[in-house]
Amino acid sequence: MSRPDWIVIGGGAIGLSAAWELARAGQSVTVLEARRIGDGTSARAAGMLLPELEAAHHPQLAPLARESMALYPDWVAKLEAASHQTVEFWPCGCLALAEADGFATAWPQVSALPAAERRRIEPPLAPGLLAGRVGGAQVDPPRLIEALRLACTQAGVQIEEDTPVRSIRRVADRWLGVGTDHGSWLASRYLLATGAWTGELTPELDVDLGIYPVKGQMAEVRAPAGWLSTILFAPGLYLCPRRDGRILIGATMERAGFDLTVQAEAVASLLAGASRLVPAIADWPLTRSWAGLRPGRDGLPVIEAIAQNALAAVGHYRNGILLVPLTAQRLSTLAEQMG
Repeated sequence: MSRPDWIVIGGGAIGLSAAWELARAGQSVTVLEARRIGDGTSARAAGMLLPELEAAHHPQLAPLARESMALYPDWVAKLEAASHQTVEFWPCGCLALAEADGFATAWPQVSALPAAERRRIEPPLAPGLLAGRVGGAQVDPPRLIEALRLACTQAGVQIEEDTPVRSIRRVADRWLGVGTDHGSWLASRYLLATGAWTGELTPELDVDLGIYPVKGQMAEVRAPAGWLSTILFAPGLYLCPRRDGRILIGATMERAGFDLTVQAEAVASLLAGASRLVPAIADWPLTRSWAGLRPGRDGLPVIEAIAQNALAAVGHYRNGILLVPLTAQRLSTLAEQMG
């Protein structure tokens, strides 16, 4: 077995984007993915890119969110050129919504639009809602993951699926290899990008990165194409429309361990909340429902060295897709410094 320059543990959006960046810099890279590419959290996300909302509610994260958003258009162009796949990057914008008596509390830094302007942007909205325009965009996460997989393959990255890392062999502050269900893997350097499952490796890391799974249940209805043209975000609920008419409705936030079951009560609650924002939602068919696990962390994501020859990129919570370009860029810089 050849020994690559890098082993990336985790084949989600963060791991694959970092692997692609390292390979483009001339490094040999192997990605070890515990499941199948596209089966994890990244492909289950809505794909919303809303740095202004993060600025309003998470001031610490705001600079990272804005910087990553500024990188997105060029990064997407390079990814699509490398993979020959579209990721459906769409600068559709967003409307922050709330009842009139609660708008200022919910969105203190957002100005409400005149009613006529609100109706012009999104006629289906329920009367009585106030709306404020917020910048933002979206990508389609399954398409993003597939594009990253193809770009990695084109760049020479070796991807090993169904290969969960169970142990880390190290001496003092240096990793010597990782153990999997299919034997040991050795590299010169390592990147940990294991998302919500990072806590399972905490005993092996000799450091607790503070990652825990946060379950999110979602639903999807299908409306005519173009029926909604803007992301709608209300306290505790969002509607993310795709160009083809699909509307993603999410998402619950639950500390439920690694449970990925979907409860009828949760789906009913999402649909009821969406119908209060857009009454006609009740007329459209429910096409699917699912759950994902966000990598929760109390604080900013960890994007740093955790050993002499190991980096970590974990704890992005609900902003993993948004922070992909910036995370890959920072990891590339850290990798150069590591030598």
